[in-house]
Amino acid sequence: MTSPCAGSDLAAELPAVVADVRVVYGDVPRYLPDAIVRGVLYEASRSEALLDVPGIARLHIRRDVLTVQPLGHDIAAVLGPYLRSTPLMVLMLLRGGFGTSAAALAGPDGAIVVMGRTVSGKSTLAAALMKRGWRLMADDAAPLVVDPDGTVSVYPVWPEMILWQEAVDILFGRAPAWLGDAAGEIPRRTIARERYCREPMPLKRLYMLRPERLEGAAESNGVDALLPYQPELAVALSDPAALSRLRHAIGETRTLAFPQTAVTEMDDLAERIIADLSHG
Repeated sequence: MTSPCAGSDLAAELPAVVADVRVVYGDVPRYLPDAIVRGVLYEASRSEALLDVPGIARLHIRRDVLTVQPLGHDIAAVLGPYLRSTPLMVLMLLRGGFGTSAAALAGPDGAIVVMGRTVSGKSTLAAALMKRGWRLMADDAAPLVVDPDGTVSVYPVWPEMILWQEAVDILFGRAPAWLGDAAGEIPRRTIARERYCREPMPLKRLYMLRPERLEGAAESNGVDALLPYQPELAVALSDPAALSRLRHAIGETRTLAFPQTAVTEMDDLAERIIADLSHG
């Protein structure tokens, strides 16, 4: 049995919205006896979850404690980006907030959240908006909190985004000074301080990015289900009453349809978002 010890190196990899979560190293249960859902890499009950990051670590997530069982040495730098995706969404759900698979950006008077599944183009659209002066808040998982007055606040995650070189070339021709070089096999790029928003912002609008739908401009629809990487986790961990409050507070989403293969469409989508917001 491994004795739990402080994981201050990993705690520093968590965003401020969950900064009070205690991170420890130690043994993680093999299973949860009261699990509601089980998958290949996860299981969850109403109050906790187990997640596997293959070859890196096993995680036991509770409301205020994250236990990490390393599967190798010097995992902090490697595990950090993973903690800011599905584990962050699990923590938000356990703490009465919400985490969506989304990019979030801060404009002049509020934030927008662009939801969509993996490789749907969220990061490329985020970069197109940043090209127009918007600031990044989150690239992969966006935390949402319904405030006591019924408004929704978007919380920043990390000054980093995944952006492939092809997207950089098409959007910018030459990478701007605020966009860092790609690091690692997955092109994670550090964003300069002036293009990252460090404070929570009120949600102006939520967009659903839908490649493959060619027929429409932005259209209204009801709030879609939360879209973490494992939707079953959201079902197990969500408080139905809290989810209802979120739906009511957000009101409507807008669907952004575009040809799936066209990175060049992202400049047009960015302009459509700006025009949409200007018309209320």
